[in-house]
Amino acid sequence: MGYKNVANVGDRIEVTKVGSKNNMCFEPGEKGVVEESYSDGDILVNFGDGIEFFVQRESGDDYRVLSAEGSVADKTLSELYPKYYKNVEGIDEIDVYKVHELFEIDDSSGAIHHASKKLLLSGSRTGGKSKYEDIKEARDTLSRWLDMNGEDK
Repeated sequence: MGYKNVANVGDRIEVTKVGSKNNMCFEPGEKGVVEESYSDGDILVNFGDGIEFFVQRESGDDYRVLSAEGSVADKTLSELYPKYYKNVEGIDEIDVYKVHELFEIDDSSGAIHHASKKLLLSGSRTGGKSKYEDIKEARDTLSRWLDMNGEDK
């Protein structure tokens, strides 16, 4: 009798039992994301950092699928909202211009870049303007951008 395929690709699971004492791959309680799911109940699980192992029912391994609430709580914010996070591996320093590049801000006028810089550095730039003044200028710059790029275009 074959196992019913209980975990689907993308599900978050928690290992509940390790069948083989020689299995040095994972331990009960470890959580991961199902990369592949097979009809015999076996699954290929990514435990993070690119580490993947088979959780094999026929070896006595067992797992439980985490609830929707549990899976959201276990996911990192970068997994939940990948568009808001950028890989900065290999970058030693970052400035506002690099942030604009990483987030692919496309603005030929420069107004969005200008406003973003004023918001990110409000009250702390060398021009001596207060936070209030910088934020007001950012708002005015964005209002100008809206005027130039009205809905009728």
